Amino acid sequence: MRLRIVVGLCCAYGASAAPAFGQAAGDAEIIDTLEGVPRHHIVVENLLDADVDIILDGRVDEPIWRQLPYYDNMIVYVPGTGEPGSYRTETRMLATERGLYVSGVMYQPPESLSARLSRRDDFIDRDQYGITLDTTGEGLYAYWFMVGLGDSLGDGKLLPERNYERDWDGAWFARSATFDEGWSAELFLPWSMVDLPRTNGPRKIGFAITRGVAHADERYQWPGYPYSSSRFVTALNLMEISGVQPRTQLSLIPYATTTIDRARGDEEIRIGADFNWRPSPKLKLTGSAFPDFGAVEADNVVLNLTAFETFFPEKRLFFLEGNEVFQTTPRSSLGNISRTITNDNFATTSRQVFRSDFHPAPISLVNTRRIGGTANQVTVPEGVTPNYGERDLPTDLLGAAKITGTVGNLRYGALVAIE
Repeated sequence: MRLRIVVGLCCAYGASAAPAFGQAAGDAEIIDTLEGVPRHHIVVENLLDADVDIILDGRVDEPIWRQLPYYDNMIVYVPGTGEPGSYRTETRMLATERGLYVSGVMYQPPESLSARLSRRDDFIDRDQYGITLDTTGEGLYAYWFMVGLGDSLGDGKLLPERNYERDWDGAWFARSATFDEGWSAELFLPWSMVDLPRTNGPRKIGFAITRGVAHADERYQWPGYPYSSSRFVTALNLMEISGVQPRTQLSLIPYATTTIDRARGDEEIRIGADFNWRPSPKLKLTGSAFPDFGAVEADNVVLNLTAFETFFPEKRLFFLEGNEVFQTTPRSSLGNISRTITNDNFATTSRQVFRSDFHPAPISLVNTRRIGGTANQVTVPEGVTPNYGERDLPTDLLGAAKITGTVGNLRYGALVAIE
């Protein structure tokens, strides 16, 4: 028996809150249109973080919010009617040297609100609000962030054009609250968790705003391209921000863990550390010494009676960061559109679902889940009989290092691990 103690805290969403009524609608310039849907350009104000004084409680009532214009250009894209959203959605954004603040005030009858709680990254039917950010401004890749009414979070990466991945978890913050005419949300997205290329002059960041209305079974989006559209990541809205530049980043995360295995009479103490160093926007080094991955949730139990290997998603942060470099084609993203069409759950099914003429099997240069996993090619000396269960023990991962970067239009990566 292995014993692990986990302590967590859970907070309910706020009760009654008054949104910030202030400025009128902001000036959103139309850049172009795609299939009749306009694509906009806005300018986001940049202030010192010390002067903002925003408390992330979901209540959009700080004085700074009243000084900012709001935007409401939401279009119903599920189902793909192309009509403006039935309920008003006020989005406000503010940048500081630390990150991007986003607030949403969602109007709808209070009795229609749905605040279903779930684990992180679960897509379920509930009221939710989120933003997609292409920090490169060039449609290379994007990050998506979602907060549900009740404070359940979801995030991940997005590859062109709609290949959603939800394994990546960023260090960002969001809260939600209700008020007499609907609900509201506040998000803070630190610049330090995303890739910011160096630019001259104002920075251009692609973005999209998303809202889910559970009781109507509708999803709003700005820009509201339908799922049938051929473009998304490469045709996002653009926000212009001045004065935001990347910085040299260095982080060190030490940890210690104790394992008590009563079945084998074994006790183990491990001390290790993760480090991240980004000397420039075009180069990032990450490493892990004597890693412990007890912080990740357990995999689902799968009884696989097929001839195909069961694929479990990667959940270890070290292997998740920058993993898109090792994917060879857009099809290799496990979050591709076929998962939406087939309502597939990759945690409980094998790759068999992809083996068809129209959905080829994913292509990736490396299966990181095999690193530090159970050894499957063990040579046992003659006359030695392993104890029951000894063959199924995971290997000890001593350390790993990874380097990722860009040179012009070329993205590269290298990964090494020692077991």
